Amino acid sequence: MARSRDRKEKGCNSCFCWITIFTTLALSGILLWYFVFNQKGELDPIAACGTCHCIESSTSTCPSVVPKTDYTETEISTLASQVALNPITLSCDPYNDKEPCNTEPPLDVTAGDVCGIHYETAFAADGTSANCSSSSYKLMTYSSDDAAEAAGGFVTHRGACGVCSTTQDLSVYLNITDMKTEAEYCSKQVIMGFQRAVDCFVGLGMTTDCANVWVYNGIDAAKNCIVECIQNIQDVPNNGPAPECKLNDCIKCANDKSGALFEKFAGRTERNSGILTSIARPCDMIDILNQEVCPFTMPLPSLSVNDTEVSVNETDVSANETDVSFNQTA
Repeated sequence: MARSRDRKEKGCNSCFCWITIFTTLALSGILLWYFVFNQKGELDPIAACGTCHCIESSTSTCPSVVPKTDYTETEISTLASQVALNPITLSCDPYNDKEPCNTEPPLDVTAGDVCGIHYETAFAADGTSANCSSSSYKLMTYSSDDAAEAAGGFVTHRGACGVCSTTQDLSVYLNITDMKTEAEYCSKQVIMGFQRAVDCFVGLGMTTDCANVWVYNGIDAAKNCIVECIQNIQDVPNNGPAPECKLNDCIKCANDKSGALFEKFAGRTERNSGILTSIARPCDMIDILNQEVCPFTMPLPSLSVNDTEVSVNETDVSANETDVSFNQTA
């Protein structure tokens, strides 16, 4: 009986040892993954393709005008302080095919649309003496640049307004020209929970709704491009050598599989806002827009339905502010 008891005790001790070893190895693996794989990489500078700020092609040569890159800290902080009175919100996953998803108010995406800003106060026409810190404004989708300008608006980006169209989100894009590295790091935080990833993007200065679409986009890209992105885990350059400057497989896959929905719901992207980044893009994909901190705009008339976004057709707009007619977004 004593020998049997000794064998059992030795067996239990051996089993306990193996469990302890396995647990220690598992915890060590988790810590190794967290501090190595999940570590934020070095931020890359603004990219170029050869001597051009963008990638030339047979149909698109290097523009003579280069988008502005020398925004000051004061300009960026002023944009961050401004308040959208009618922000577009997102409470669903755009990439979930099983359930319909839209914003509030619903998006009105039409080819050729632009997103305009109307400050509640009309600043100095030259924009030099205005102090627009913490100023409030409204977003409005227009059919063209001309329509926005005729209504007294300032075009802040090409494409319809979306959840990232606020000046607060613009300030983040202007401040961080390597959003790819920041987005990769924040998206990995979803392992610790969806809200953890959202908080990471919000920590960069984003609005919560913009952060949401970035996280949803990161999850979708990870699902669709895991093979391409694992191959590129060892610090592969964003672009190949000039003159082609091809995107690496991970970025190209994410753009092809997840990019269209992201652009639709985000509204603002770096490219359609005229912002150069750490990824060189084809010249015809980068809009030439210089962001102004205190542009001269005219306040919008009072809007119905709780001041939600409406779209404006170019044919309905006249130079006289009182003659502008609005069609509510569907």
